Amino acid sequence: MAATLAGVVSFTVISRKLSDDALGAWALLGAAAFLIGLADMGLTAVVQRATVAKDDARARRVLSLSLFVLAVLLPVASIISYLFLIDMDGAGPELRDEIRVAAIIVLVAGMVMGWFGPYRGYVFAKGGVREVARARTAGAVAQLIVTLAWFQFSSSLIVPSTGLLVSYIVEAVITLRAARALDKDIPLKPAWTKDILERKASFKVGAAALAINLAVATALRVDLFVLSSVATLALVGQYGVAGRAVDLAYLLAKQATVALMPSLGDPEHRARAVRIGTLVFSGVVLSGMTALSFDGQALLIGWVGHVAEGHVPAIVLAVLGAAAMIMSLYEVSSSMVALGGRTGWEGAIPIIVGSITNLVISIGLAWKYGIWAVALSTVGGNAITGVLMWRRARILLGWSFSRLFSVLTPSFLVLLASCVVGYSLRAFSLHGTWQSIVACSVTMLCGCLVVALFLRRGYRMQEAS
Repeated sequence: MAATLAGVVSFTVISRKLSDDALGAWALLGAAAFLIGLADMGLTAVVQRATVAKDDARARRVLSLSLFVLAVLLPVASIISYLFLIDMDGAGPELRDEIRVAAIIVLVAGMVMGWFGPYRGYVFAKGGVREVARARTAGAVAQLIVTLAWFQFSSSLIVPSTGLLVSYIVEAVITLRAARALDKDIPLKPAWTKDILERKASFKVGAAALAINLAVATALRVDLFVLSSVATLALVGQYGVAGRAVDLAYLLAKQATVALMPSLGDPEHRARAVRIGTLVFSGVVLSGMTALSFDGQALLIGWVGHVAEGHVPAIVLAVLGAAAMIMSLYEVSSSMVALGGRTGWEGAIPIIVGSITNLVISIGLAWKYGIWAVALSTVGGNAITGVLMWRRARILLGWSFSRLFSVLTPSFLVLLASCVVGYSLRAFSLHGTWQSIVACSVTMLCGCLVVALFLRRGYRMQEAS
């Protein structure tokens, strides 16, 4: 959360210092850096599985294998990304010159993030959550310092790009030190695993994780590239700031789901964990996203400046907020399926199908409906994923349809209460940033009170029984 909050401040500075077109270019550059980090082919997940199983020797071999794959694919992915990034439509001559330099810096940052991804996954699996948090926070603070200091002398796109590179280097160094402290024999060099059967098994298990990562990347990042092909960079920037607000809000709420992991993996406790977890998590997200959708534009303007003004950011904020609400309804059950399913594909397939739906709608209709097709495709993709995920979860839990309905009903009542309050405060929220903050807080508080009432009712029923 500390790292996320530091990122909030960094983005405030970036959005106010860059022009609208440069902000759109920055959104695409950041997406490219994220995407090339997927070049590990899902092998980081295999490293984690071996680590959790206490098979340290296999974890080291797979980590070396993942470094080998990264050594081959990272340069290829970076070159392809660079050729795409330097040909942004709508960028003027001066901005194009900045993009050529910034793209190199950002892609190097992406390569650093990708290369040290397996070490980060290893530290996580070893229980080093504090070490990972410390690394991310230090990186985020370093990015903030570099960005703030350099923006005093220049407003170039190169400034946030360098801040991103410094952030990833700092995080990588701390993560590697943590990994070495946990295992002094952890490999530092890439190696091709000689055991053919083990190599095939690693790629097979990694394929499910890769599919999920690609699906998530499609939903969160690829839409920006689709939009850039049919809209101006300024419009991409407006879409990006609204999406960023939704992403950060959801990410902050999602941190709490980590506490449910042990119960979700335990067959005796996972039904209760899904029921309580879905109510609490979706209730918080539903009330928060409703607050942002109805009352959050003035707050968004106060955060990122004039780029958030107008009807486009307001509608995109509402549409992407709705997509996040749908996701919150199946977030906990998705984790349960991933942990309790027979294979990783049980949780991967619903996400893949939803992402394909997202991509088909986005690409197929963007040429005609532009930004609205891209935004609504996220809603459609999440809805498909939700239906398929709950179908799998219901079977795994042995629930009837009526049982599933009773579990989800409180969340819909939270949504209803939040919508009534949020809509009634909409006119008040438009008067300024502080009015927006008050309206959002009241709306979210009302939704959370409904959650508390249902939790209290549930505990009373347990005591009575």
